[in-house]
Amino acid sequence: CLRGEATARRYLETSELQVFYSLDEAGTPSIPRVVTVKNDRGLAEVRGIAQQENLDSHITPVVQEKLKEFPDGAAFGKKTNDMKLLTSIERKTDEGEILSKEDLTFLYEIEDTIEGFGYQRDPRIGEIRSKRRPEADMLVVFDCTEDRIARIPKEINEHTKAYVGPLQEGLFDALPDRLEHIYTSFPEGRIRLESLDVGGLTAEQLEAALDEKNAAGKKQFNVSDYARSMLRNKKQFIEPVNMRHRERKGSKETVDLVRLRVRDLGFTSAPTTTELFTRARKLGLELCPPETGPYKRLADKDQPLGNWYYVGMEPVADSVGCPCVFRLARREGGLWLYHFDWAVPGPQWNLDRGFLFRRRKSDA
Repeated sequence: CLRGEATARRYLETSELQVFYSLDEAGTPSIPRVVTVKNDRGLAEVRGIAQQENLDSHITPVVQEKLKEFPDGAAFGKKTNDMKLLTSIERKTDEGEILSKEDLTFLYEIEDTIEGFGYQRDPRIGEIRSKRRPEADMLVVFDCTEDRIARIPKEINEHTKAYVGPLQEGLFDALPDRLEHIYTSFPEGRIRLESLDVGGLTAEQLEAALDEKNAAGKKQFNVSDYARSMLRNKKQFIEPVNMRHRERKGSKETVDLVRLRVRDLGFTSAPTTTELFTRARKLGLELCPPETGPYKRLADKDQPLGNWYYVGMEPVADSVGCPCVFRLARREGGLWLYHFDWAVPGPQWNLDRGFLFRRRKSDA
């Protein structure tokens, strides 16, 4: 991560670096293995020498112990645990051992994203998956037989445990609440059903909540300047949010949300915003109220590092008049609420971008 004079200068001007070495054959510490980067916020990065600056499998236990010496080293606990488990699965795969349901649930990231120390995903995840048979592993993960997996909506019945197939018109209206697993394809096309409490705050109070500090006096959330200008848009944000606040008499409302990728909606080429939102509505989804993004930012404190997704909503103009949607991200610097100014009729959305929509309310 320090390759190049300009990069090295930037790090050295703003951070404190510690490089840890292994001993060579002569007993001299000359083999660099790990670098830690500390800035004014604390321990910011831990990088290794494996592909994409991940830790190599042999050094992970050593790093786990070393992190205990840092006051905020516990924040990297999930990464070290994930890398230890990934190394264990790699060993089992190399030795031909059978992977357990717990191993497969971890490998396919059913419950959580695998986090590593590199600036991109650990390449071992893809390498191990490429040696697997997802259709067979799926039955182990879902703990069911093939006849309990619906492939089209009309196959869904009281015995269905999972749906793995295309999203068709009216699907979200037909999905039973008890259905545990929904995929357009396994494992990449997971459709996440989520609930979120919105309301209880005025637009002004909602912005203030995003600026609150934790017990240690540090900001919990970051709001970009353009996203903040959206929060302060009187006509498109403040007035409608405060109107709903009055209608609910200050109470909260639980809304059902659906998180998916653009390609999960059936697109094979990048759609425009209009095409994207039209398809979502046909499938039984609705656009989210504009306050969904800020409330989701407050709630989604465990968003994985490097993850981001967008809110399907009527665009709100930023300070320069561009129609925008909210984008939620977690970077090295923390949790962010951003704007995204592609919400105009022309530009096209990448098929792998994640989106959050609201599930249409049942008429029942």
